Amino acid sequence: MNDAGAFGFADFVPENDAVGVLGVARYIGDEFAALLYEFRAQIADYLQSLTKTNMRTLADLIAFNTAHCPQELVYYDQDVFLLAEQFVGYPNDPNYIAARSHATSTARAGIDNAVRSQNLDAIVAPHLTNSTGPAVAGYPNFSMPVGVRSSGRPAGMLMYSTAFHEAQLIAMAYDLEQALHPRQQPQFLNAITPIPNAGGYPGSPFFKITIAGTDRTLAATADRELVVLPAFTGAPEQLWRIDELADGTYRVMPKAVPNSKEPLALSAVGSSMPTLARFNPDSDRQRWNLKTP
Repeated sequence: MNDAGAFGFADFVPENDAVGVLGVARYIGDEFAALLYEFRAQIADYLQSLTKTNMRTLADLIAFNTAHCPQELVYYDQDVFLLAEQFVGYPNDPNYIAARSHATSTARAGIDNAVRSQNLDAIVAPHLTNSTGPAVAGYPNFSMPVGVRSSGRPAGMLMYSTAFHEAQLIAMAYDLEQALHPRQQPQFLNAITPIPNAGGYPGSPFFKITIAGTDRTLAATADRELVVLPAFTGAPEQLWRIDELADGTYRVMPKAVPNSKEPLALSAVGSSMPTLARFNPDSDRQRWNLKTP
């Protein structure tokens, strides 16, 4: 990192106990309590702004999930919903005020003390290890890609500091990005199978795309979203056109999108996470490498 620019990358060190796991343990209980108070109240505020649902409170969501348990609670329960429903009193309950105040001040003190005592420009950590500290503190936290693992999965890192250091973090992240060149052509790591008797286009059939090793199938929705369904049924929105391009990459487009004639294509978010976006023949994010496992 020290070779990447003028920002003192030698000062980057792994997290210590002040901001690492032991530091977070000092306030995580209060942070979670504050979250429960805020979630119960603020999810109701959000639901009140919607027009195409009769859900208005957290209690409504809990009742809906209970009534539709086989569909809604397949992979997760709703313990947090049930717990949050008991935390009434936001924002004036003294217990809420005390929990939030303690969590925020402790998180800030941990980061401030580490930066000051060790003369740091920023603190870095592997992605998905400790975003809690800066989030609770309300401090800037920059997440950036740094390469691709041998498994093909993207690797990232967090870079954060004290209040109002956004400009410095962006500048340091930019220098590091220029040194690493972490951006790579996306690879779609699912299983692709041609479907006979499903129609097609000159030179190729339509395909189904499943999560490797499962029956779960990618499909396009009327909301222009990409979803995973439990099994393949042969519906048009589960069929995909795959075209090889001149550079050897592939374009992947749904055969049909319910209630829409707009052309959509799989587009990469990050290095390999697919989403649906309006078809753009010039977009590198819509060019995929398909490889045999």
